[in-house]
Amino acid sequence: MEPTGGAQKWSAVARAEWDRRSRSPEFRAVERIESAAMARMNAAGHAEFAADELRDVLGHDDGDGAWKLAGRSSVYDAITRAVERGTLAAESDPRCLVVPRHVGQTTSGDTKCLHHREGLRYGAG
Repeated sequence: MEPTGGAQKWSAVARAEWDRRSRSPEFRAVERIESAAMARMNAAGHAEFAADELRDVLGHDDGDGAWKLAGRSSVYDAITRAVERGTLAAESDPRCLVVPRHVGQTTSGDTKCLHHREGLRYGAG
């Protein structure tokens, strides 16, 4: 069994790579949602998104060169699956994905979340 929390080994990763993965159709929706959270999370583990932004992230080419937004249910399903996998916290929703501390941490950004409330402890919703 792998150690968790402070006992596990950590690596630094490029946010640009997580962002690329979040928009890549080669990954499943749940993996793309997890990647979007890792790319955007702040120092409190919160990754805020504009209304319908995650629909755009999970969108796809309609075959005629036009971009089609993913359905709202697709976004909710991907978030639910990530919560079940333990890679997002239960308070995650389409406006803010919350990364649990045992999954990822950053010192970048502030500790505020306008969607949940201001002035957060890490991973708190």
